[in-house]
Amino acid sequence: MYASRCNEVNQVGPAPSEWAVVEASSSSSATTYVADADFDAMPTEVRVAAGTTAYLSCRPRSLRNKTWSVQVSWVRHRDLHILSVGRSVYTKDGRFSVYHQRHTGEWTLQLRSVQLKDSGLYECQIGTQPTRSYFVHLQVVGKFLID
Repeated sequence: MYASRCNEVNQVGPAPSEWAVVEASSSSSATTYVADADFDAMPTEVRVAAGTTAYLSCRPRSLRNKTWSVQVSWVRHRDLHILSVGRSVYTKDGRFSVYHQRHTGEWTLQLRSVQLKDSGLYECQIGTQPTRSYFVHLQVVGKFLID
């Protein structure tokens, strides 16, 4: 289901030393990294056509089958705007929604009608001490560039 939403999985910059390579191809620019102690493997790069819907997901391992006293937040790095905390959205931009699947523990930030300006780094944070983060890079391209 998720794979049909995402066209491409690529590396976003160098991987921190505590991250593990979870998927690799023959091209050095096509690698997915995941903080193996805190998050399940999910795409770190999502490439979508302008005007479509983007789905950015993270699946914190530490929150599975536990009480919801620890919150998951989504932050847009371009302006350090906190987009959501738990299931609550904290932006006036009505294109954003957040969803949680209890049976998988997956948290998804949905962005409808994506625009080129939406491209950039988004952070899924677990509200623990210290804070744990999973980064997803959103790349929005013109509709004619994606087949």
